[in-house]
Amino acid sequence: YAKADSEGLGFGYANRSAVYHEMGEYEHALVNIRLAKKHNYPERLMSKLTARENNCKQRLAAGQSKGIGDPCPRMNINVQTNPKIPFLAKGIHMEVLPKFGRSMMA
Repeated sequence: YAKADSEGLGFGYANRSAVYHEMGEYEHALVNIRLAKKHNYPERLMSKLTARENNCKQRLAAGQSKGIGDPCPRMNINVQTNPKIPFLAKGIHMEVLPKFGRSMMA
């Protein structure tokens, strides 16, 4: 979990773009590259991200993507969100269960 507007969030998106790039899903990689740039990816590493972006664009132009086209737009959550974990509904929380370990509970 990375806080909003933290460098960690930018790193998370950049790392996910690297995974999509390795999988050959260049559309998804480009989306995550844009998100990394938008969310404080460090300038000192930007050349690496830009090189990956250019590579994705070249491969898409050559028709080499294994992806399904443009990713689906993000859906909005229609309930109150959990204040500690903003991508979860308010009534959902994490517990550690002796038998199962970390679990999500409603």
